[in-house]
Amino acid sequence: MLLSALFSGDKTTIIASLLACLFLIFCVVPIHEFAHVWCAAKLGDNTGKMMGRYTLNPIAHIDPIGAVLICLIGFGWGKPAPVNPNYFKNRKLGIALTSFAGPFANFLLAWLLLFIGTTVSMAGPTKGTNLAAYVYTFTYIAAEI
Repeated sequence: MLLSALFSGDKTTIIASLLACLFLIFCVVPIHEFAHVWCAAKLGDNTGKMMGRYTLNPIAHIDPIGAVLICLIGFGWGKPAPVNPNYFKNRKLGIALTSFAGPFANFLLAWLLLFIGTTVSMAGPTKGTNLAAYVYTFTYIAAEI
C-alpha cells in the first residue's frame, strides 16, 4: 500500500496512503478487536474485559508486526481478542457471532468511509478542490484495506 504509493510519485496518493495507514492502525484495528471483545462479553464471556481489552485504546490492540504490514502491503492484524468459548451458553453460535463481529465492524467502517469520501468530493463547496481529492483518496484507500 504505502510502497505502491511511494512508487507512484503522486503527492496526493502518498499523503493519503500515509494518513490511511495511521487511521487504520490507530482507529480501525482497535474498533475491529473491540467488536470481538464486546460481542463475546454480550454473550457471556468476560475474558476480554478481565484482560483489559474492552477498550478502544489502540495500545491494547496494536500488534507491531501487523501494523507495519498494514502500512507496507495493505494487509495486517491486531492482537487477537481473548475469548473463552466455554462461557457461551450456545458454544457454536457464540464462536460464530464473536468471530463475525470484527469483520462486520470493518464493513460498516468501510461503508461509512466511502459515504464520507463520496459526499465530500461531490459537495458544492469542496467539489473539485484539493481537499476533496485528499479526502476522497484517503477514504478510498482506507476502505479498500
